[in-house]
Amino acid sequence: MVNEPKKGSARVKGMIWQSLEAREYAYCPYGNFRVGAALLTHDERVVAVTCEHFSPCGGCRQFTREFGGSWDMYLSKPDGSYMEMTVEGLQSVSFGAEALNMKKAHSIPNYSK
Repeated sequence: MVNEPKKGSARVKGMIWQSLEAREYAYCPYGNFRVGAALLTHDERVVAVTCEHFSPCGGCRQFTREFGGSWDMYLSKPDGSYMEMTVEGLQSVSFGAEALNMKKAHSIPNYSK
């Protein structure tokens, strides 16, 4: 069982600094918005990555949401300050696997010619 990071914990702060270090290696030739992330795995390893999947764009937030909505994210600034929220809180109207079985709001007939 993974020990969940607690806000203000040494683990959270260490992961934030690892993500800030990783962002220095981000490839972003057009937007020049560097993003780094540190991920805590189920076996307690921390993996620091640079990847557009964790940038502020909606598509990237959706990609992240597909792995679950209730896990914690820590959004940080270059000075190390951060705020904690869940994936669902980051993208309040997200689409997850559970939505595939929901009743459709409208049914549009498919007419073939």
